[in-house]
Amino acid sequence: MLLSNVGVGQVVSFFGATNNFEYNGGQQTPFPTSANGCLYTRIEYTFTGISVSYSQIDIPPTSPGSYTVNAKLIGTGCGGVTSGNFSFTIAKKPITITVNAFDKQYDGNPTANVTLSDNRISGDDLSFLFTPARFNNKNVGLAKEVTVSGISITGTDAGNYTLTNVTAITNANITVKSLTVSATANNKVYDGNTTAVVGTLTSNKLGLDVIDIANTTATFANKNVGLAKEVTVSGISISGTDAGNYTLTNVTAITNADITVKSLTVSATANNKIYDGNTTANATLTDNKITGDDVIVNKIATFNNKNIGTGKAVTVSGITLTGADAGNYTLTNATTTSAGTASITVRSLTISATVSDKIYDGNNTASATLTDNRIAGDVFTMDKTATFNNKNIGTGKTVSVSGISLTGTDAGNYTYTSAIDAGTASIT
Repeated sequence: MLLSNVGVGQVVSFFGATNNFEYNGGQQTPFPTSANGCLYTRIEYTFTGISVSYSQIDIPPTSPGSYTVNAKLIGTGCGGVTSGNFSFTIAKKPITITVNAFDKQYDGNPTANVTLSDNRISGDDLSFLFTPARFNNKNVGLAKEVTVSGISITGTDAGNYTLTNVTAITNANITVKSLTVSATANNKVYDGNTTAVVGTLTSNKLGLDVIDIANTTATFANKNVGLAKEVTVSGISISGTDAGNYTLTNVTAITNADITVKSLTVSATANNKIYDGNTTANATLTDNKITGDDVIVNKIATFNNKNIGTGKAVTVSGITLTGADAGNYTLTNATTTSAGTASITVRSLTISATVSDKIYDGNNTASATLTDNRIAGDVFTMDKTATFNNKNIGTGKTVSVSGISLTGTDAGNYTYTSAIDAGTASIT
């Protein structure tokens, strides 16, 4: 570029001028490196923007655009030399966006948390708009691709830049989420064992994630009846589409449930007996207790009276339970039940006789005292006829007792022989 001295005809040359610049945040001008014949102390510029309106004295432009400069040399030997117009441009600075993504724990969605960085000029006011950053899928993994798209720039200084990328890609990790399983157990009626049934298995899984939870065993602390008894659920495992995104924190869960008493139904069957002078009956009891349980059923069985008879009603009363496992049961038929009917059969009465000697009286009548094995307290009397074998005197004479009969309240409960050998006696 040549500058001509308008006032005195002096020609001054500018060397080293540049006409293409890139925005750098500072003032830019095609400042010459020398002007021959002029020892200038400064240069006065008048800038006229072509694409950007700009006109200042001695203040070069900073913003991108196309400009025309008119230079005036101020100094010794310059004589107010001015130049013609000199054109130059300041281009927008290319800006490249890079992204940094943060690792996260699995949360059931692909959303990523990122920060953006760029090569802006320090101090420039820029902001970025972009669609939410996303992992390539929601699942756990290392060095997973993260994409930020739809990038645009705003801010006071945004016009000074041209964006080189609207998408940025980086990598980050999604780590497994801790999964804790909780359980409930169903109440049950006492069944003689500790086996429990799981009601529900739940977890802190996220939203609609597909997690299947299983267990191998569930047991009460012991088999006995009780409320809010501890139940241990063991062998917990997980499977399903989203299981790989979780790590199981517990393979055992503790919950509570009730074991309630089992209804015990007692049945009785009455047995026949031989008359024994009382109403006590013999009844065989059966029940629905759990096999092997230590439960003893106590009872009192009675006939309606003590006397012989068939089809006599038998009642079982005073039913109680004892034994180590008795507390696990409740009686359904309270303390009394029918045992049906049974018979009291007659009792054999054994009669013995003791005879006495007598003085000859012309007949064979003998004197005999009878004894028997009746039930103590029974009321009846015995009639009989006692005779010698003839009326004549003699020693060791045989005496027979015949015509034995019973009368009285309890006579009908016995069977007996009406004639017995009473032994021997003498007629003197």
